[in-house]
Order: sequence, then C-alpha cells, then structure tokens
Amino acid sequence: MPSDTELLEHLYDRFNARDMEAVLATMHLDVMWANGMEGGHVHGHDGVRNYWTRQWAIIDPHVEPANFSAGADGVPGRGRPDQALRYPIVSYCVTSN
Repeated sequence: MPSDTELLEHLYDRFNARDMEAVLATMHLDVMWANGMEGGHVHGHDGVRNYWTRQWAIIDPHVEPANFSAGADGVPGRGRPDQALRYPIVSYCVTSN
C-alpha cells in the first residue's frame, strides 16, 4: 500500500496527465472543489469534471508539488474519515505549457 505522500504524488501525476477519472476516483462523491477561475466552488464529481474540462480548454496547467505537510492530525492530506482526500497542505508550482 502506498504511503500518503506517494498517493498524493501519484494523483498530481495523474492530474498532469489529464487522467481526471483516476483523480476523481479518489475523491468523495460530494467533493467541494475551489473554482479558481470563476470563484466559488464546484460540487461532486460532475462539477469537478466539468470545471476541469473548461479549465483545460483554456489553459494547460502543469502542477508540481514542492512538498507536503501534515495536517492537524499529523497525517498529510487526510481529512474526515468520510472523505478520501481533503485539502492536503501542499506547496506547488503551476506552469502552463
């Protein structure tokens, strides 16, 4: 089983490869995702899928995590038990190809 850091690194790799279904598969069905382009949030897998589709039609971001930090519970990238991943504390660099 991969460590939390290995899992997060894999998810960023899949995001950069535009494998949104692999990334969505790790998210809670009721995920709330920040909409960095238009403000507010999108909800659920369909909301995230539609948002990323719009975003990637406009820009081609490449996200490289610089490091991961543990959350208040001491575990990187973990939130409530009913969520697969919840707002990991990540430092990263975004470039557009």
